[in-house]
Amino acid sequence: MNNRQIKQVKMFIRIRLFFSNNTTLLQAFAPLWLLITDFLLSLKSLEGEINTQDLDNTGITSSKDGMRALMISLIVPLSRKARVWAKASGDKALATQFDIHKSSFGISELEDLALATNIIALLNLNATALVAYNITALQLTAAGTAVTSFKDAITTPDQTASESETATTNIANDITNIMVQLVDIDDLLIPEFEITNPTIVANYKTNRVIGEAAVQHTTATVHIYEDDAHVSPVVGATFSIVELNRSGVSNGEGMAEIVQFKEGNYTMKIVATGKVDVIMPLSIKSGKHVETNIVMVPNKISGTLMVGDKPAVNSKVLIQGTIIQVVPDDFGNFVLPNVPDGNGVIEATNVSGQSVTQPFVMVNGRELVINLKF
Repeated sequence: MNNRQIKQVKMFIRIRLFFSNNTTLLQAFAPLWLLITDFLLSLKSLEGEINTQDLDNTGITSSKDGMRALMISLIVPLSRKARVWAKASGDKALATQFDIHKSSFGISELEDLALATNIIALLNLNATALVAYNITALQLTAAGTAVTSFKDAITTPDQTASESETATTNIANDITNIMVQLVDIDDLLIPEFEITNPTIVANYKTNRVIGEAAVQHTTATVHIYEDDAHVSPVVGATFSIVELNRSGVSNGEGMAEIVQFKEGNYTMKIVATGKVDVIMPLSIKSGKHVETNIVMVPNKISGTLMVGDKPAVNSKVLIQGTIIQVVPDDFGNFVLPNVPDGNGVIEATNVSGQSVTQPFVMVNGRELVINLKF
């Protein structure tokens, strides 16, 4: 963990002790206690990931069979729920693809991996609709991580290193999730007790302080995300200070920074493939550390896919030369996110082999509307 993450975890532990010491009072406010319970469960999960990361090469490693079992245990329940959603939506083909059981696995390692990878891809393509069936982004992330870990177990002899790397990513995601939970707790706890019990509020605020990491040089750090909850980092984004002609690239946690430069007023620019550029001012004093969270909006193409005057079924829409593809909904509507800037071709195909294409030009920050018809 980096220095800031260590400080955040220490804060979580202090807050857990605060909640424990004031359980009777806090339980009386049921909505608040429900949030606190979720926080405690999330912290327990985070501590498990920290323990995994701390294992060295002499630690316990999971076997390939163990990784496969974990992958299956996470994939199958999500797929069963998604089957019911697809059936209710009238998409028989998709319902058939989601119709798997534990017995669907066990043929070979590579075939199990291929099946799980396909299910994860379909779940992610329909993630927005599946929220109504209690399939959350965190569940999809956990299942996707399990698939990646099983793949590494097949191809990488040193499973401990793979587990540690996975745990590092999970730790960053868990910390982000807990920070979001704490904001909700703040909004209930502080207004509820700041008049009736100011001592409790003051104690909470004291424990709620993260504290700044020691910085010897003037430093600008950005944490770049795809969502307002700061769960999904943007990897490979370019962060630059325009006037200095200096830049950095965001890592697996979505973090990038530029260190050791003169104080002053500058312009920060963040650029990522398929995202709208972010340009904002930066004012910084010598020896200070400015840290900013950035949410990048995706370029996207939306539209409808029709057969005559009826929605096209059993079809897919994609951007040629990329992995971007979706299945239109029952009304033929589709949205393609993260479309790169420049010239491209959108293509729709159906199970009969028919296809239709249309060229487009994506300009940074635009949402194109393209309606297609067979």
